[in-house]
Amino acid sequence: MKIRHALSVTVVLILTACSNNQSDTFLVSGKLHLPGLFDQTGKMGAPCQGHGGYEDIAGGARVAVTNPEGDVIAQGQLATGQIEPGQCVFTFRVRDVPDGQSRYGVEVAHRGIVTYSRDEAGWRS
Repeated sequence: MKIRHALSVTVVLILTACSNNQSDTFLVSGKLHLPGLFDQTGKMGAPCQGHGGYEDIAGGARVAVTNPEGDVIAQGQLATGQIEPGQCVFTFRVRDVPDGQSRYGVEVAHRGIVTYSRDEAGWRS
């Protein structure tokens, strides 16, 4: 029996008091949970990264925020993963995301874009 594991991405959009001459920007921060497909040699809180086809999920992997057309409008990276019960958890922060989009996409490495409206992500004007 083949068991498939999916990446679980929790994204929180946070409005910050950042602005520039062109438009307001905000910070996107979130967590990526990688269940079961990581190096489990350490103890709780120890560094971890993906394996078994998920080697690209590691500290430093690109996190892209896109507009509704799929164009990258801001980039960040995953922090070093930390072992939590049964999973490797990575945090990320993407600064200077331009305001004004109806939907935002988040993509980690090349794993596909997950889209969120402002309401779905919990961000309010």
